[in-house]
Amino acid sequence: KLTSTRLNLFVLSKRNDEETIKKCITHIDGIQEIEKEIRAISHDLNRDIFAAKDSFKAIIEALFENQKSISEANYSIEIDDKISWENIDSATKMHLYRIFQESLQNIYKYAKAKNVMASINKIDNQIAIEIKDDGKGFDVKKAKEGIGLKNMNARIAAINGTITFQSEKGKGTTIKINIPA
Repeated sequence: KLTSTRLNLFVLSKRNDEETIKKCITHIDGIQEIEKEIRAISHDLNRDIFAAKDSFKAIIEALFENQKSISEANYSIEIDDKISWENIDSATKMHLYRIFQESLQNIYKYAKAKNVMASINKIDNQIAIEIKDDGKGFDVKKAKEGIGLKNMNARIAAINGTITFQSEKGKGTTIKINIPA
């Protein structure tokens, strides 16, 4: 949210007409909302926010709803109701949440996608996640050195999962994740 606010306010360095200023004021107001969220997250660090039965599903859905509010792209997510989130440890859920955050941030900043689709499904004893966009794509071999992809790989390794990145310039990106259920 802070990054998108900064990007939206950057226009003030180029233009400072009355219409631009009026548009930017809504983003400035959004900073107060971000401050409230940071305070809430700080308080939540002392308790397990992922412990409730359906809290993880709600948190991921809220992440996508928030992304819809700051982007012009169409976002959709489908989460399999057969997944027993209460049986998945909090560390795993936190790593997955951070991977979703990083993925959505990258899509917003770089991909310029019009459509973003994600799914989380239980298949046998695995949870299969797919995050797909129709954006600009990238050269996976060159991007492996980027901190974002390194962080996602490290998070997946920490929870004994696998992650693959499929992308081609001009053809979007698909991220596939499998973790033990």
